[in-house]
Amino acid sequence: MRGRSRLLIGAGVVLAVVVGAFVLTPGGALARSLFVLREQRTSCGEVEHGAQGGGIPADARDCLDAAWESGAELTVMTPTTEGDPTFTYYRVGGGGLEIFRDTTGDTYGSGTWSRSVCPGDDLKGALERC
Repeated sequence: MRGRSRLLIGAGVVLAVVVGAFVLTPGGALARSLFVLREQRTSCGEVEHGAQGGGIPADARDCLDAAWESGAELTVMTPTTEGDPTFTYYRVGGGGLEIFRDTTGDTYGSGTWSRSVCPGDDLKGALERC
């Protein structure tokens, strides 16, 4: 019994270290890992804006709304004021929206990954909640 307790405690310590490494690692390692390991979905395209504030074009919104339950994703590149690229990945499927932001190319920004999960009945409703 004593050996089993030590094994369980040891496994718990290892798990805590691994989880802590993901959560405390600079650069949004957990969000980046979730993005890299994501299930591939139908593409609604890649949008590259020449200036800030471009948003999601109407045809891409229509694509994401049409795939709200079945799943799709969209990549949007928006430059910073200085011209550095930042990427936002919109993913729908199963009745929700997942947004990944990659600012690692932003020289003067946070340089991290982030992830948001937004509930809603459609893309518009989910974006309003995020």
